[in-house]
Parts: sequence; structure tokens; C-alpha cells
Amino acid sequence: MSDRCPTFHLGFVKLIDEDMKFSSYFLTAGVVMCLTTGCSKDEKKNAPKVEGASSAQQTQADHAAADQETPKKKPASLEEAASSAVAEPSTQGQQASSASTSSPGAKEVLPTEDKVAARFADGTFILQSEVLKRMESLPKKLRDRLSMTQLYDLVLFVVIQEELAYKAAIKEGLDERKPYVQELKTLYTDFLHQQYLDGVGEEMATEEAIQKQYKELTKDFKPQTELGLRHILVETKEDTDRVFSELKAGRSFDDVQVQFTKDKKTLPDKGFLGYFRKSQLPKETADIIMSTEAGQVVSVPVFVSKTGYSILLVTDKRQSRPAPIEKVRDGIRSIVQKRAAMEHLYTLYHQSGIKMFAPDGSSLVYKTVDEKLKEARQRKANKDHQPTALEKKQEDSLNSLTDDFVVITLDSGKSVTFAELSAFIKEKRQLFKNMPFYEVYTTANEEYVNRVLLDRRVTATNLATRKDVVEKWNETRRSFLYRAYMQQEAAKLATDEEARKRYEKLTQMKPEVETSLRVIPVKSVEEGRKAIAEIRQGKKFDDIFDRFCSDDDFKQKRGELGYLNQKRIALLSSELAAAVEKAPKATVLPEPLEVQGRVLVVRVVDKKVQTIPPFKDVKDLIKKSIVSEMKVKVTMNLIKNSGAHVFDSDGQEIDLTDEKALERRLGGNRLS
Repeated sequence: MSDRCPTFHLGFVKLIDEDMKFSSYFLTAGVVMCLTTGCSKDEKKNAPKVEGASSAQQTQADHAAADQETPKKKPASLEEAASSAVAEPSTQGQQASSASTSSPGAKEVLPTEDKVAARFADGTFILQSEVLKRMESLPKKLRDRLSMTQLYDLVLFVVIQEELAYKAAIKEGLDERKPYVQELKTLYTDFLHQQYLDGVGEEMATEEAIQKQYKELTKDFKPQTELGLRHILVETKEDTDRVFSELKAGRSFDDVQVQFTKDKKTLPDKGFLGYFRKSQLPKETADIIMSTEAGQVVSVPVFVSKTGYSILLVTDKRQSRPAPIEKVRDGIRSIVQKRAAMEHLYTLYHQSGIKMFAPDGSSLVYKTVDEKLKEARQRKANKDHQPTALEKKQEDSLNSLTDDFVVITLDSGKSVTFAELSAFIKEKRQLFKNMPFYEVYTTANEEYVNRVLLDRRVTATNLATRKDVVEKWNETRRSFLYRAYMQQEAAKLATDEEARKRYEKLTQMKPEVETSLRVIPVKSVEEGRKAIAEIRQGKKFDDIFDRFCSDDDFKQKRGELGYLNQKRIALLSSELAAAVEKAPKATVLPEPLEVQGRVLVVRVVDKKVQTIPPFKDVKDLIKKSIVSEMKVKVTMNLIKNSGAHVFDSDGQEIDLTDEKALERRLGGNRLS
């Protein structure tokens, strides 16, 4: 059910991503499925976002924020903690959600006590207070990381972009044009359903329910030993030898850290990374780290991908405890709200007379909340799962269904056919992405029933007439139309001619060599040399692999790393990249190499030059990839044609005739 790029184009997609640095994004709408997969608006945030920002503008915010001190968050692993401290700012623009937090719009009446942020030729304008209001609605994390000037500048042009694009969308009648009419209709239905479920969740998220959920989550908590860790981050293995020599000579960890560490962000905290359990440490060095006493330096360096090596100091050891409820209250509240919504749907179903049917005509059971959550966890754990014989049989039975097969009977006497369910699956395809078809069928049945149940509740409660709901919908609709207009106009600028220019630029680049590698992780350099000697004596690589492989993680794929270009190999190890570049294909490297904390025997299986497909085969792919960049040009054109006068936070007019400066303000200088 997923939309996959043809294998033929995968290498070309990668070439675009790595060398051209283009980005694209898409908008999805979903309601109930979000609950069963455990996602939420809060959980999906990887970084603070500016509502309404384009991909390029958000990237500009990301880069500006990266220059400020980053508030600490609990790292998922030692690798994450050590690498994030000096990691490059993300180059992937973040797409803001479809519903704007605050949608100011231009005003017709100017209060004398307020300043104008932007004035347009049609007499409308935007006030500074409205820009400030939008700034206040942003996450505190982002507000703390950007200066007031940076934040105002960013938000000001987002608000202007929204206003002008929305006006243009209405002027063109986008809201009355196919397919936008249907998309808005679907979005409105989903919006009302979510508003209803949010209300149910909020009503049930009492203090008593939050306390109960917290106790449930912590009742089986088992304390684990945690280590407090500081580090000195260096780039090469040779650097680690120098650091260890200095420490053995009697210099303090503090002094050596100041001199050698590349991690300047944690320097004020003396390189403190946080507390870690064994499961959060690299497998190959976890035992050594855990056995190190408090106050001692770990005897081996830890490899940090893309960054270098960490020399660790154990500051102390303690037993882990559950986080106090005050620190996790918002997360617990979210769990309670989602669970309450799911249980409410379960109750509504069993109060109705609706029935669902499997492909063989037997009744389908509406799953309980716990069954759905278990199924979601299993799906996540088995993302590479191959269908069993029973599952293949189920798929075969689905393929034999006729369009008029009844999949659901409603208590109103109406029935839903397989053809109608298939149309629903197509409409909501993002909800079922990457699911095997037999799973899509059962899940779609429940989702279709949920829509029927929620439609009834929305009607019965007159939810659509509530003032707060009407206001929220107007904001959501406005945001949808402005985005639709931006996408439409950007697509117009992504012409065949522009795509041809990008394609020709790619063809002029030096062809990239990709190397197919197989590796055998071994216990030591000595073991590696023995393995290499036996391979040179004519013994089969597979036989040597079975005898010497010391890491179960490599056994399933028989040590195959696939085809990698030199950039990706260099990310693993610069020494490996240099050795592989010189080695001919069908040879084993003469010496075992230490790569990311493992000793590897490396075989260069094959080498090939990456070829670029004909333009006609990849034209649409290139055009799609440059749409995000074109949105900056769309905004520039809108501003020019609006006769706008725009003022900075000090009230000084911004020169809009300086195209390069304007493009920088819109994020065009940092396009992903």
C-alpha cells in the first residue's frame, strides 16, 4: 500500500539529496489512526517549529537557533549525546502543521497606539502586535534560542507570506476548484472528528486519572545502574592516544579537556553528557564502561559516528528512579487523553449494531485499546517482517474479493461494499502506509466504522456550531488554502527548462564510484590477521565468516554492507575509505581495520560507476525536488506585486528592492 520510488531511480534520488541539497515535503491529515500508532502533535516534534514557515524559512530558524546555546534534553544514547553536541545544524527544513496557531490576517482599522508591520497597496495592513502575538505562541524553546530580532524577522515574513498567498488563493477561487473542494471537505471532516476526540480526552484527563496512569507505568519499574559521564571529544584515533598520554602523565581531566575537546557546547558543564544505563551504551564497549569505577577514566575510547572519539570519565554511579510526576505530567496527560478517546470509540461501537466482516464472511472483532497498542508495537518491531503462510493466504483471499462484497453492515440498514472500502483506503492512504494489505483491510474496516461513529457524535453535539470550533476551522482552512496556493505556484515555476538546467549540472559532476563491501567483525586484530591469512590461502569467505564472526548483528546479512559511495564510507572511517579507494575489486584488505569500535576484516566485492538515468526518466523527480526552493520565489513575487511596505522591529522600512537581501530574509540563502 506504500508509494515507493522505483529501484531504478534510487541512486539518482540519493545524488539529488546529497549534491543538490533540495528538499520536498507533503501534508497529511489523519485522526483516529494517530491514536493507535501512538503519535501525537507533541511527540512528533523533533525541533521547535515556526507555524506557517516554509521549508526554507524553517531551515533558517534551525540555523539561527544552532548558533545559540541549546537547552539540554535527555539523550536516548551515549552516541546521541556525544555527537549532538557538535553536530551540524539540520539541513532538512521542517514542515509546520496544517493548522496555524494564530492566523492574524490584515486589518482594515488601524489603532493609533499600534505600529504597522506591513502595509499593502489595497489598503490593508498587519500590525506589529499581531506579529508579536504569533511570536509568543511559538514554543519557549525556540523563543529562548533566537534573538528577538531574528525571531521577529522570521515571523514577520511568514505572516506576510500567509496573508498574500491566502488573498491570492481566494482571488483565484481555489476553494471552489477541484480537487481542493474534496480535500477541504475531507479536512473538515477530520478536523471535526479530532475536535470531538480532543474534547473527550480533555474531559477524562483528570488529576486522578493522571495519577493512576503514572502509577500504572511505574509499578513494574526496576532500578538499573546509571553512570554519570563526562567526555573529551577528539577527531582521530591518534588524538585519543595523545589524550590518554596526557592523562597518564598526571594532568587533570579538566585541563586536558580544555586543551583537546572539540565539544565546545558542553565545555561550560565540563563535558558532562548525562546519565546512561548499559542499554544506552555502545554494545562493544558497554561492559568496559560499566565496570569503570566512579572518578576513573574509561580505558578505551568510544567511537562517535560522523564526529570522532570520546574519552570518557565516570563521574558517579547511581540507581535509576522513575521520573517524578511533575516532570512527566504533560506526557502522562497525553497518554490519558489518547487512551480515553480510544476507549470512547470502543464503547460507541459496542453500543451500536454495526458489524464488520472478514474476507471469508466471518465476523471481524473490534479490537480493544490494549490489543491495538500491542498490534502497533508489533508492527513497529517487525517493519521488515515477511508474510507467513497464513498471512499470504489472507492476502490471496482479499485479492479474490468482488467489489460488491459487503464488508460492513450499519445499524441503519445500510451496508458498505469492498469497492467503497477500497476508495476509503485510497483516500486515507497515508494512514496505511507500509502496512501489508491483509492488515490494511482489518484496520480500514475499523477506521471506516470510527468515521461513521464520529460523524454521529459531531452531529448530536452540534460541535460544528461552537464558536471556538468555528474559529479554529477558519484558521485551518486559511492555512490549507495558503499552502495549496504556494504549492501550485511553486510547481508552475519548476519548469522543464529549470529541471533541465539542474540535470545538466548533475551530468557535469564527476561520476561517483560505489563500492560493494562485506565485512567480518572479529574479536581482535590478531584474529583478523588469522582470518585474512586463511582467505589468502584459498578458503571461502563465507566459511571464514562463519568461524570468525564475533557480532550477531552482522550474521543475518552475512556481513554485507551493500554499495556505498566514498562519502558514506568516510562517515564510517576515513582510514577505511582511503584503503577501499586504493583496493581493486574482488580483494580483501591486507590488514584488519578498527571501524566504529569494531575490528573488521573487509572484502571489496565490486566497484561500479554510478550512472545518471536519461532526463526523460527523472524529469518529474527533479521538478518535484525543486518545488520547495521555488516557494521562496513565489513569496518574492507576491511581495513585489502587493505594493507592500514592510517595517522591521524598530519601525524602519525594509528595502524590498534588494532581491538578494529579501531572499536571505525568506530563507533562500539556506535552502535545503
